[in-house]
Amino acid sequence: MENNAAHTTGVAQPVRLTPTERQILSFLELHNGRSCTKAQIAVSLGRNKKTIDRLMSHLRAIGLVSSEPAWGEDGGQLANSYRLICLRSSAAPVGVHEPAIR
Repeated sequence: MENNAAHTTGVAQPVRLTPTERQILSFLELHNGRSCTKAQIAVSLGRNKKTIDRLMSHLRAIGLVSSEPAWGEDGGQLANSYRLICLRSSAAPVGVHEPAIR
C-alpha cells in the first residue's frame, strides 16, 4: 500500500489559502496587533461563526494566527482573541524559510 503522507524536506512549501482565509488575514492585519474575537471577524466579513471557527483552526495550525485566552473579572473564560503572526522576522534563523502564501 502506498504512503500518501507528505515528505518533509525542510524546504517551505507554498500555503494555499481560501479567499475567506485571506480576508481573515487582512482583517487581522488591519487591526494592527489588536486582538479580536471570531465573532467580530464573522460579523465584519459577513460569514457564519462556524465557518470562521473552522478556518481559524486551519490558520492556527499552519502558524499564521495565534490564539490568546481572555478571562473575565470573575475568573471565567471569555472568547479567545486572535492575532496575525508576523511572517517576516529578522530574528528567523539562517536557512529557515517562511511559507509562501498564495
